[in-house]
Order: sequence, then C-alpha cells, then structure tokens
Amino acid sequence: MSAYDCDTGECDATEDGAVALCDVKCHVPCQPSTLTHHLNVLRAANLIDYERRGRKAYVRIRPDAVQMLTQHF
Repeated sequence: MSAYDCDTGECDATEDGAVALCDVKCHVPCQPSTLTHHLNVLRAANLIDYERRGRKAYVRIRPDAVQMLTQHF
C-alpha cells in the first residue's frame, strides 16, 4: 500500500511503507475516534511510527517490531 495525498491522489510519503491516515480511514470500517484510539495504542507499544507533515499524518509499521513479534509467536 502506498501513501497518497487525498486531495491530489499523488504519492507524498517521506518513507517507503508509510500510509496516509486519510487512506487508512478510507479502508477501515470504524469511527475515526476508534481508529485514532487504536493507532495511539500501537504507537505507545512502539509497533508503528507516526509522522506529521503539515496537515497530513502518516503511519508506518516498524519492521523491527514485526520481526520481534514473529520471533515471539
């Protein structure tokens, strides 16, 4: 999945694998406040990185966290 600017449809992520929050909201069937809560939990657990660029925000799964979880389970 690539990040994109919701207004223009162009990719504008600063890192590979980053996803614009507006993209996430389009694909996750829940209230925005619920999604925000879950993303905050993932951030607190250091499972995702969060980056703000102007008015847009991006999330990215941390590969080291995925590797750690894979080894654990």
